[in-house]
Amino acid sequence: MEDLKRLIKEIRDFTYTERNSNENLKGLDVFFISMLEISVCLVELGVYQRREITEQEQENWFQGDYHLDFWDSDVNKKLYKPLVSRVKELNYFREK
Repeated sequence: MEDLKRLIKEIRDFTYTERNSNENLKGLDVFFISMLEISVCLVELGVYQRREITEQEQENWFQGDYHLDFWDSDVNKKLYKPLVSRVKELNYFREK
């Protein structure tokens, strides 16, 4: 669980830095930064409140790695994909 908490902190640090250091954020940048933040918030609900991620939430916020790869492949590989993988391992997705 500590690895997941560390990953959450890394994503939060990244999104904070991106929002505050880049005055020229484009709509696409805002979308992907927000996607990362929303994903992290949903994971935190799982960690701290044992709340499962709904099917709709999974579809909206945890299946974006293909598109995220075009925006920033390093963020996708180092932050987003590991987050999604860990969530799957912990079985936070509600079964269909």
